[in-house]
Amino acid sequence: MRPDLHLKKNQKITTKREYDENIKNGKKRSGAFLSVYIAPGEQKFGIIISRKIKGAVVRNRYKRLIREYVRRAQHTLSNNKNYVIILFKKVMPDKYCTIEREMDKLMHLQGEHGTKQ
Repeated sequence: MRPDLHLKKNQKITTKREYDENIKNGKKRSGAFLSVYIAPGEQKFGIIISRKIKGAVVRNRYKRLIREYVRRAQHTLSNNKNYVIILFKKVMPDKYCTIEREMDKLMHLQGEHGTKQ
């Protein structure tokens, strides 16, 4: 039987208060074009993309690419961490594999790799 790969509503960070709390209490890890804040809590994910990245179509494409990574990786990440992903560069890669490598580096290789319990 395949594991459920969808992100449920209760796995998404939705309010400004939740974002602020996770950014304040989380450990920041930065890469070439994004940062990840990893904070204690139940497993939740949030994505922030600046409006400095022009065009809603472009911003939404990056959100979809990051959401796809999170959807695939959620079962390999720690259950007791919240993740806030922030894109901060104007020039970012257009390919999923580049985003995937960057996210793997920031979320897995630095001690946050966990197993589903």
